[in-house]
Amino acid sequence: MTPDPLHIWKTQLSDDQRTQAAEAFFADASLTDFHRAAETFIARQKNFRPAFIKKLPVAKRAFYLAHLPLSPD
Repeated sequence: MTPDPLHIWKTQLSDDQRTQAAEAFFADASLTDFHRAAETFIARQKNFRPAFIKKLPVAKRAFYLAHLPLSPD
């Protein structure tokens, strides 16, 4: 049985690895729709406005994305 990506993200990657992966995600210009979804998710989790998140430097957005609590729901 193959472990699901969420399980790997939560249990097998260090904080630094998750941050690096999130930075690579935001650096990929072909994923703009996914960037917006991630920024909306971050904003909801942190109780920030999406426009505020969008204006943050990529490193800060990546940090937030890498350290948010995720559930399989």
